[in-house]
Amino acid sequence: MSTYNDHTPGPWTATIYSDDWPHKTEVKTEDGHMIAGTDYFESCDEDNGKRRQDEANARLIAAAPDLYAALKALQFLSSKGVTVEFSDLAYCVDAVKKAEEG
Repeated sequence: MSTYNDHTPGPWTATIYSDDWPHKTEVKTEDGHMIAGTDYFESCDEDNGKRRQDEANARLIAAAPDLYAALKALQFLSSKGVTVEFSDLAYCVDAVKKAEEG
Protein backbone atom coordinates (compact mmCIF):
# COMPACT_ATOMS: atom_id res chain seq x y z
CA MET A 1 0.00 0.00 0.00
CA SER A 2 1.28 3.48 -0.85
CA THR A 3 2.20 5.81 1.98
CA TYR A 4 0.50 8.80 0.31
CA ASN A 5 3.60 10.86 1.00
CA ASP A 6 4.89 10.65 -2.54
CA HIS A 7 2.41 13.01 -4.16
CA THR A 8 3.51 16.22 -5.84
CA PRO A 9 3.80 18.79 -3.05
CA GLY A 10 1.56 21.85 -2.99
CA PRO A 11 0.59 24.48 -3.27
CA TRP A 12 -1.30 23.87 -6.49
CA THR A 13 -3.12 26.61 -8.36
CA ALA A 14 -6.17 26.38 -10.62
CA THR A 15 -6.21 28.66 -13.63
CA ILE A 16 -9.48 29.11 -15.49
CA TYR A 17 -9.28 30.33 -19.09
CA SER A 18 -12.96 31.19 -19.45
CA ASP A 19 -12.59 33.60 -22.38
CA ASP A 20 -10.46 31.28 -24.51
CA TRP A 21 -11.68 28.73 -26.98
CA PRO A 22 -11.44 25.93 -26.30
CA HIS A 23 -12.32 26.74 -22.73
CA LYS A 24 -9.54 25.34 -20.53
CA THR A 25 -8.71 24.77 -16.91
CA GLU A 26 -5.24 23.94 -15.63
CA VAL A 27 -3.94 22.92 -12.23
CA LYS A 28 -0.21 23.49 -11.80
CA THR A 29 2.43 23.58 -9.10
CA GLU A 30 4.35 26.75 -8.26
CA ASP A 31 7.11 25.70 -10.65
CA GLY A 32 4.66 25.08 -13.51
CA HIS A 33 4.33 21.29 -13.32
CA MET A 34 0.94 20.32 -14.78
CA ILE A 35 -1.19 18.32 -12.34
CA ALA A 36 -4.49 18.27 -14.27
CA GLY A 37 -6.36 20.10 -16.98
CA THR A 38 -9.46 20.10 -19.10
CA ASP A 39 -10.47 21.36 -22.53
CA TYR A 40 -14.09 22.16 -23.27
CA PHE A 41 -14.70 22.53 -27.01
CA GLU A 42 -18.19 23.98 -26.96
CA SER A 43 -18.66 27.64 -27.72
CA CYS A 44 -18.22 29.86 -24.66
CA ASP A 45 -21.77 31.08 -25.36
CA GLU A 46 -23.12 27.56 -24.94
CA ASP A 47 -23.17 26.39 -21.37
CA ASN A 48 -24.75 23.12 -20.37
CA GLY A 49 -23.07 23.15 -16.98
CA LYS A 50 -19.96 21.32 -18.19
CA ARG A 51 -17.83 24.47 -18.11
CA ARG A 52 -18.85 25.33 -14.54
CA GLN A 53 -18.28 21.71 -13.54
CA ASP A 54 -14.76 21.75 -15.06
CA GLU A 55 -13.98 24.95 -13.14
CA ALA A 56 -15.24 23.47 -9.85
CA ASN A 57 -13.22 20.28 -10.47
CA ALA A 58 -10.07 22.34 -11.10
CA ARG A 59 -10.55 24.26 -7.84
CA LEU A 60 -11.09 21.03 -5.91
CA ILE A 61 -8.00 19.40 -7.42
CA ALA A 62 -5.90 22.51 -6.68
CA ALA A 63 -7.04 22.41 -3.05
CA ALA A 64 -6.11 18.71 -2.61
CA PRO A 65 -2.73 19.31 -0.90
CA ASP A 66 -4.33 21.80 1.52
CA LEU A 67 -7.21 19.45 2.29
CA TYR A 68 -4.77 16.56 2.79
CA ALA A 69 -2.64 18.63 5.19
CA ALA A 70 -5.72 19.66 7.16
CA LEU A 71 -6.85 16.04 7.50
CA LYS A 72 -3.37 14.93 8.55
CA ALA A 73 -3.33 17.63 11.23
CA LEU A 74 -6.71 16.48 12.53
CA GLN A 75 -5.52 12.87 12.49
CA PHE A 76 -2.44 13.82 14.51
CA LEU A 77 -4.41 15.82 17.06
CA SER A 78 -6.95 13.03 17.41
CA SER A 79 -4.19 10.48 17.98
CA LYS A 80 -2.91 12.64 20.86
CA GLY A 81 -6.37 12.84 22.43
CA VAL A 82 -6.69 16.56 21.74
CA THR A 83 -10.21 17.93 21.57
CA VAL A 84 -10.43 20.44 18.75
CA GLU A 85 -13.07 23.12 18.55
CA PHE A 86 -14.28 24.14 15.11
CA SER A 87 -13.16 27.71 15.75
CA ASP A 88 -9.58 26.38 16.06
CA LEU A 89 -9.63 24.91 12.57
CA ALA A 90 -8.85 27.97 10.45
CA TYR A 91 -6.60 25.93 8.17
CA CYS A 92 -9.50 23.56 7.43
CA VAL A 93 -11.81 26.46 6.67
CA ASP A 94 -9.17 27.96 4.36
CA ALA A 95 -8.67 24.66 2.52
CA VAL A 96 -12.41 24.21 1.96
CA LYS A 97 -12.70 27.83 0.80
CA LYS A 98 -9.89 27.24 -1.73
CA ALA A 99 -11.74 24.15 -3.01
CA GLU A 100 -15.03 26.00 -3.35
CA GLU A 101 -13.96 29.47 -4.46
CA GLY A 102 -10.43 29.13 -5.81
